[in-house]
Amino acid sequence: MKPKRSRRQRLQQRTEESRLCAKPMDNESWRRVLGRLNRRLQVFPRDAILQPVRVIEAGIGILNAPMEAYCRATCGDCLDPCCTGRKVFYNRADLLYLVALRKAWPLGQTRVRPEDPCRFLGPRGCLLPRYLRPYVCVWFLCEAHMELFQAEPPTVQRRWIQTLLDIRNARLRLENLFESRFPGDTCDEA
Repeated sequence: MKPKRSRRQRLQQRTEESRLCAKPMDNESWRRVLGRLNRRLQVFPRDAILQPVRVIEAGIGILNAPMEAYCRATCGDCLDPCCTGRKVFYNRADLLYLVALRKAWPLGQTRVRPEDPCRFLGPRGCLLPRYLRPYVCVWFLCEAHMELFQAEPPTVQRRWIQTLLDIRNARLRLENLFESRFPGDTCDEA
């Protein structure tokens, strides 16, 4: 018989974000899932939710200007835009962050069917502000972006890496907090 783990031990368990919710979803399912997550987040003290959300939002703010510059410099000439990737979805950590932000949610998951293109990809790139995008779309550096990043001074590179780590840790804290109260939540509509 396994010894029972304390709540603290369970919270320290997650070291990777779950892929829960990272699937095609129609708009009605999307609204139901976000609504349910929103109701469930209400049981937590607001400060417990806001602390990681503020870290995430601030980190995305730090990454935004350089990422926009990288995209302006490279994406227009790209023959294989990463935005066309078929496995890019919001995951549960993304959805918890979006709900906790208490701002307008995106209209839906990135796609309704697996074969669909991303609904937010416009002729000049993503139609969403960076803070509302799936996290992979916030930080992903393609080869062309990596060349630009590697040309940055080491202090800039270290700040980026620390910012990414801070965001990642805050996202894990948010997901761990949620799991501490709602273990096994699968993002199904029930």
